[in-house]
Amino acid sequence: APPQATRASTLLVESIATEACGAPTWEWTAWALPRDAADEEEPVEVPAAAARRRDLLLPAGVLPANRTVRLAVTVRTAGGANASDEAAVAVRSQPLEAKVAGGSARLTSAALPLLLTSASSDPDDEPTAMATDWRCTAAAATASCAAVDAAIVEAGGRDCVDDCDLRLPENTLVAGAWYIFSLDVAKGQRRASAVVNVSATTAEVLDVSISSAYGDSAAASRTLRLGGRAEASAAVTYEWRVAAAAGD
Repeated sequence: APPQATRASTLLVESIATEACGAPTWEWTAWALPRDAADEEEPVEVPAAAARRRDLLLPAGVLPANRTVRLAVTVRTAGGANASDEAAVAVRSQPLEAKVAGGSARLTSAALPLLLTSASSDPDDEPTAMATDWRCTAAAATASCAAVDAAIVEAGGRDCVDDCDLRLPENTLVAGAWYIFSLDVAKGQRRASAVVNVSATTAEVLDVSISSAYGDSAAASRTLRLGGRAEASAAVTYEWRVAAAAGD
């Protein structure tokens, strides 16, 4: 077995049986080892289809993150012979990915509500809630984070664990000023942060978004399909442009 793995990856463990008499059968079990002296081993459910194969193939999401897992196999033959072996695999946690949908800069009308959406994710896909915290960390001299932070608290943007998009009412921001919002996410001991720069103006600003089924990357051999959307009271025309990213 490999000495390390991640919860988000598929794990393959090969069993080598020699001089087996008769048709052998395999039985795999898995146990999460104690975290400390006060802890105990915990059984890890191995999918039935995988537990009876010669080579153990565990799909992503089966092993607990940040634990050492003991994998054991028992081989039995029709002739009554049996043997067993085990191996330990350290399952490492992966960092959380904090992200504000729409990029790191935003232009908005001060007279309209502000919506900031968290597109954060957990590569480990652990079945625990992700805590989300929005804050105003800096503002132009003509504005103040104090008023914005009060609006964030009122909107439920602190210590949120469900529906964690930030919705601030109209006129929360000062026209002509800029703000820096931080997005902090946490699961247990894992934490990550992202920031977005928001500039407020008196002019009407379209809320434009781009969506992709492939996330932030796609293979050069595949057809790339992007979806553009703008919220406006009047008809909208679209024009697409492509530019190389900095450093490419």
